[in-house]
Amino acid sequence: MKFHVLIIIFSFSIARLEAQEIVINDPDWPPFFFAGRKDNQDGFAKEVLETCMKKVQKPYKFKYFPLNRLLLGVKEGFIDVNIYSRKDDRLDYLHYGGQALFKLSYRPIVRKDSSIDIKSIKDFDSLRLGHQIGFRYSDEFLRYIDSRRANGTLDQAPTNESNVLKLIHGRIDVFVTTIASIQSVARKLNVQDKIKILDFNIRESNYYVTVSKKTKTIDDPQRFLKIIDTCILNLQAQGEYCRLAKKYEAPCM
Repeated sequence: MKFHVLIIIFSFSIARLEAQEIVINDPDWPPFFFAGRKDNQDGFAKEVLETCMKKVQKPYKFKYFPLNRLLLGVKEGFIDVNIYSRKDDRLDYLHYGGQALFKLSYRPIVRKDSSIDIKSIKDFDSLRLGHQIGFRYSDEFLRYIDSRRANGTLDQAPTNESNVLKLIHGRIDVFVTTIASIQSVARKLNVQDKIKILDFNIRESNYYVTVSKKTKTIDDPQRFLKIIDTCILNLQAQGEYCRLAKKYEAPCM
């Protein structure tokens, strides 16, 4: 009987601890996160957050969520922390930090031997365009993606890796992704010499640590974000931020 009581108490304690843990999304987003896969490093943003979460002094865990559960998780509060660019429609369900965690530039990617030159979104019209499912761009380009999807001229793939492979095998002509992500994926696939990044900038954006307004584990989101902001600034001032960025070939701010 005592043994069963101990098991119940232990199980209750574990459940209570898990309920108090801050849940941080760990997406498949090289080189910033690698979804917790054991065959990869943690990722640039994850390493920065690991360092900064020690300043918070509260239990936390990184957990991968598929894209179809991410938005619901953030809105409902079972995902406490995620990384987002700033958009007005997200202010209804997110608290934003004030210091960018990183900055991204979205560019068209083509084969190394391609003569494609893009000066405007209209230049994509005659090209076989690839798209990573769930990927967000500028509002203008996202509308363009939606129109290509609607008329059946969009080639969709689940990952950047899939788009790279389609590109080098001639199944698509171009796709858009971030410079940091394509460099990471190309290095992994050993195809750096088979692709090139065009100069046309689809979007350039800062990305911030955010907290769900429905969080149940972060008592004071503004104080939490202030701690994270200060930590990021200190890492930048000490040179540790750029050291980690160089390690992952991510942009140094």
